[in-house]
Amino acid sequence: MKKLWIILSFFLLFGCGYAANAASWKFVWDEGSTYIQVPLNANILSYTEIPQAHLYQNDRLLSDAQIIYDSTGDWLYFLTDVDTTKSGIYQVWYKASELKYQPGQCFGYKTLVTFEVIDMEAPVFSVCPDEFLYYIGQEIPDYLSRIQVTDNNKDLMVSVDDSQVDYTKVGKYELLIFANDGNNLVSKKVVVCVEDRQGPDIEFLGENNTIVLQKNEEVRLTKYFKVTDHLDGDITHRLTYPPFSTDLVRSFYLTVSCEDSDGNTDSMEVWIEIVDTEALQLELYESELFLDYRSEPDETLFLNNVCKAYEGSVNRIFEVQVDFSSLKNKVGKYRITYFLNSNEKTVEKECIVNMISYQKPVIEAQNWEMTLGDSYSFSEMIRAKDDSDENISDKIQIDDSQINFQQEGTYPVYISVTNSSGQTAEKTVYLTIKSKKKNTKVGYLVFLGVAVLFFLYWRYQRFQRKKGRLQDS
Repeated sequence: MKKLWIILSFFLLFGCGYAANAASWKFVWDEGSTYIQVPLNANILSYTEIPQAHLYQNDRLLSDAQIIYDSTGDWLYFLTDVDTTKSGIYQVWYKASELKYQPGQCFGYKTLVTFEVIDMEAPVFSVCPDEFLYYIGQEIPDYLSRIQVTDNNKDLMVSVDDSQVDYTKVGKYELLIFANDGNNLVSKKVVVCVEDRQGPDIEFLGENNTIVLQKNEEVRLTKYFKVTDHLDGDITHRLTYPPFSTDLVRSFYLTVSCEDSDGNTDSMEVWIEIVDTEALQLELYESELFLDYRSEPDETLFLNNVCKAYEGSVNRIFEVQVDFSSLKNKVGKYRITYFLNSNEKTVEKECIVNMISYQKPVIEAQNWEMTLGDSYSFSEMIRAKDDSDENISDKIQIDDSQINFQQEGTYPVYISVTNSSGQTAEKTVYLTIKSKKKNTKVGYLVFLGVAVLFFLYWRYQRFQRKKGRLQDS
């Protein structure tokens, strides 16, 4: 029991002595060095030497102390937790130790260092026009597509405030552009020029863009039109046109135009007819007729082409006459004249009569043969006839592109001809190319000649042998 008290007393005295020794040592960290601001995307290792501590013994500063720091130990907060790519507050445990006095882990040897990663770089407008142009009636411009902002923060947001812009009224307006990276907000003012390039709309209230005026009538054309502008409204009263007189019966094109308040114009072309209702009027259904060249037309046929004939309000259609003496029974174009006479006044209308053939030409051609290597002429084997066209054979078209004149075979030949009236005839014939025949007659004669010579030679030899025997006997 006595030994137990001795051991307890020893540990009590030793512990009190150690506590007293520990209490006489302490680390004091520099004020402000444990809160450090780090720029976005900076290297955190460049800021790890900032936290500093001082060693005291019995409240006396040991200026020659050799203090070292550890920020990589197995603590609750680590240096590797600091992400300099993101703004935020990060904490790291620092531990101080001393090499010269070696006080051990005395009071204040560790502290919590705060790193605040902040974006100190404001966004920059690298591309941004000072002025945007907008035409009334178009789509609102995509401003952001023409703006470029650079910043070190990937969370950059760019926005546009066009609340001050009136897209329906001509003028210059202020446009605000904002760039916000979460820590820095910058803005830029630009100008939006709203212009009107849309001209007025001219509407003709009549038919076929035609205005009929009486001879000597006062010219007032505004009643035939309605002009509206998307900004000015009804501006028909601003319609303008070149001045003209109605003292002569005539027809012509006239251009009317109108200009809105912003200088935009629109125009329209109309047909003006100045008529005299008391004058003779003659109108035809058709200005060009087509007849078979073999026909024998009479006056009634041509009079059926008269649409109307008036003297003032009096119908004179049965008094119209036609001069068609120039017509011939031959394909071609001829001019005939309609005329109306009344009270020493005359009106004439001309009409073109086309004498044409409605029959197709006739192609005369048959299939034929030729020998390989012989010459040929299509013109001798192909003919064309047409009662309406004397020179129809000169218009024959021949397509022999399928023929191989160097090889035996049967090939198509395509023939077509078109007469002066546009009637076309087509025909296909076939050319057969054969090889040359051998001359068997000559061969037979040669063989016969050789046989005769051989027979004569045999008779001659026999005669000589017989003669020799007679001489020997």
